[in-house]
Amino acid sequence: MQIKLSRINKLGELEDITSVCLIEPLGDFAKDPDGEITQIKLINFSEYKGYSDPQLGPIVDRQIERVREVKKRIESGLSKDP
Repeated sequence: MQIKLSRINKLGELEDITSVCLIEPLGDFAKDPDGEITQIKLINFSEYKGYSDPQLGPIVDRQIERVREVKKRIESGLSKDP
C-alpha cells in the first residue's frame, strides 16, 4: 500500500510525502467517519495506472518501482534502506 500526502509549503512549493506499508484487512470496510473515503480496493501493481493521474505518469511509475523495492526488503526481513 502506498500513501501519498501533498501540501504547499511556506515557499509556495508542492511537497509530497510517500509512505509504504504492508496491510491485512481486519474486516469488511463499513464507512469512513469523515465521509472522504468511499471504497477501499486492493489492486495488483500492474493495474495502478488506471488509478493514477496520467499527467503524473513518470512520477507514479518511479513511486511504484520504489514501493516494489521496499516491499522486497520488508519481505526479506530487511526493514531499513541501505
